[in-house]
Amino acid sequence: MSGENVPRAVRAGVGFWCALAAFLLVQAAFSWSGRPALEQQLAAARRLAPEQAAAQAQHMLLLNTGLAVLFAAAYAVLGLLVLKQRAWARIAVTGVLAVQLAMAMGSLSLSAVNLIVLVLGGAAAWCCWTRSAAEWVSGEHE
Repeated sequence: MSGENVPRAVRAGVGFWCALAAFLLVQAAFSWSGRPALEQQLAAARRLAPEQAAAQAQHMLLLNTGLAVLFAAAYAVLGLLVLKQRAWARIAVTGVLAVQLAMAMGSLSLSAVNLIVLVLGGAAAWCCWTRSAAEWVSGEHE
């Protein structure tokens, strides 16, 4: 594979996948700074003792961080595999996005984070599924 022959759409798509991965990791890191507020919200909304609220907040933050790392790794690795003309990677990374969006819709949360995931992921998927990208990934350009 020659780097000069990679269509702009593929390069842009991989850039969007990597930007989405970075965004998820940064968002997860920042979520830890809001731990005290989360503990207070849990204590008030669920009438929990402070130690129970602290334990539940930590569990929620660990779960959020784990999912962010998992999705970020999938987006980055699969996105880079698209650059190596692995057609299955383009399908897989789009599937990972579908899973993440389904999880977001299942939470019934229309948050800024979910909207950013939708925009970055949608742009990445669109770029990777354009005609020029599809032809290049499948090797039909040669």
